Amino acid sequence: MSHYGYKPVKGNDVQLVFGDITPHLVMFSNSKAILYQTQSSGPVKVTGAGTMTAFIMNVNTGALIRRQEWQTPGRHSVVERKESEARIVALSDDRYAVMADATLYFYDSDGNQLFKRPLGEGMSSMQPTEGGNELLLRHEITIGGESRNVEYSWIDAKTMQVQGSFVDRDTDRSQAGMLGVDRVLVYRGNGGLHALSIDGKDRVICATPSCSERGIEDIAATSDGVAVASRFGVGVVPIDGKQPSWFRETTPNAGMDRVTVIPIETSLDGKYLAAYVSRGHRYRQFDGLELALPSEFFVYSTQDGKRVAIMPGTSAMCAMAPDGSKLISFDGRHLNVYDVVSK
Repeated sequence: MSHYGYKPVKGNDVQLVFGDITPHLVMFSNSKAILYQTQSSGPVKVTGAGTMTAFIMNVNTGALIRRQEWQTPGRHSVVERKESEARIVALSDDRYAVMADATLYFYDSDGNQLFKRPLGEGMSSMQPTEGGNELLLRHEITIGGESRNVEYSWIDAKTMQVQGSFVDRDTDRSQAGMLGVDRVLVYRGNGGLHALSIDGKDRVICATPSCSERGIEDIAATSDGVAVASRFGVGVVPIDGKQPSWFRETTPNAGMDRVTVIPIETSLDGKYLAAYVSRGHRYRQFDGLELALPSEFFVYSTQDGKRVAIMPGTSAMCAMAPDGSKLISFDGRHLNVYDVVSK
């Protein structure tokens, strides 16, 4: 483990003390990470326009490589901040994409802008799919405060060509948080975990208690399906399955005293899953072990559920290297770097 401390320095501060949104952490290569956050400059901190500031760091040395900034538009309301907030995601070949000011930017590892694409009016969000080779865009237009059709488009991250698209006219379903797995949209709904294909077919892929709408806490894409964290534990559900292919249980009936496994992070190649596991006051058992610390990271192979590492849970704000070789966390002043899988 490496532990790097950051001191506030005027004009070059990586402590990131802002008032409205939690910082975000992204690893876009096995040696570089981005810590970023949006600061509002408007009279209403949650919805005002502002600036997204990103610090690119070398995780092997702790050195600050550069700082980048983008202007961000005001959010339409507090409740839709997830869609209108600026974002940065990792792409394949050590690249990253930035969504800010109704524009999508693509950068190489050294911060050179490769190209950009205007997003137009409305709320947009993005997430990498296919190991970062594609980008799933969600675009929604609201009229009079009411949502209209939501369009999902899969964009080739190197050519910017649209590889597939789907318009969801189901207004109730369109408000669910969709996860892109290949050409499928996965979401939490009635009856369990659903998979929605681009031809409009909607099916339940997991109906066990661990996949119930009230039970699921977090989902993430993997190379073997969908990683699920719920009040029952953590595991992976195959897209064409009916139940988890593997699952590590917690203490579901312990109430507020239970062990929790949220959030979860996956490597960009989808082969590894990291779960942030926190013990309760009395219950401290997880995956057959007694939790030695208040919180710990449990890292698994998504293919077979093999536990490959356990590290101190210094902060729930974490990210994995694209190939799963490292796990990093940031606690507000320190960047912690863990070696996970030998490559």
